[in-house]
Amino acid sequence: MNLRPSIAVMALCGAALASPHAIASPVTYQLTGGGVGWSTDLTAMINYSPAGGGGFSVDAWVGPLSLSVANLSNNTTDTQMVYCTDIFDDYRSGGIYQLGLLTQTVSLTIADRIDALLSNVTPTDAIEGAAVQAAIWKLENDPGNYNIGNGTFSIGPDGITGDGAEYQAFITQTDTYLDNISSGAWQFHRGTTVLQYTAAPGGGPNQSFSFLSPTAANIPEPASLALLGSGLALLIGLRRRQRHALPEEHHAQQHENR
Repeated sequence: MNLRPSIAVMALCGAALASPHAIASPVTYQLTGGGVGWSTDLTAMINYSPAGGGGFSVDAWVGPLSLSVANLSNNTTDTQMVYCTDIFDDYRSGGIYQLGLLTQTVSLTIADRIDALLSNVTPTDAIEGAAVQAAIWKLENDPGNYNIGNGTFSIGPDGITGDGAEYQAFITQTDTYLDNISSGAWQFHRGTTVLQYTAAPGGGPNQSFSFLSPTAANIPEPASLALLGSGLALLIGLRRRQRHALPEEHHAQQHENR
């Protein structure tokens, strides 16, 4: 029996099963709007100071955004609360995006930590929302440091709201979330995936945004399904050929034994 076709089938099926999850392109989305309807909006000074230079400090609104998300491929629109995962670009309402996994832009370890955060917190007010956003920035831009007040990425009082009671509550809440992740009290949940909108090719610089999808990790992407289908089709074809070939091989063996 020739093993080469079977090995090829196994390779195709194995590649399909091992293929990382991805969201099929060229589905595109338009993100518009912004802001969340809480009574208090929090601003702070975000500081990025990498060892090689090129850092910055800027006053910024801290918290999730409630965006209108239009799927341009099927003309449906939904509203999603998302978190910024890009401190280097500005958000422009009306930008065109593609959807993918957070692991396309950060390591699996960082994505798992953000998964743990989003799996355990659903903000109910501006302080909690700002704390989730700040923790995401910290996890992405200063891995291994779980104090929001120092390190490569940090947050401090700004020139708008200063360091009042709400700011202090926000900082305390952020450090609590980071402590729960660093201590292992919050684990990432298998079967959940952090998805991310990133600017579509040619769309120019724009912030990227993430959110938690509880079902995406369980849905094989089209590329893997196609690859798996090719392998199974080849396997079925080989089985049929082998069944047709068996009588001839058996007759040849009988002839040799005579």
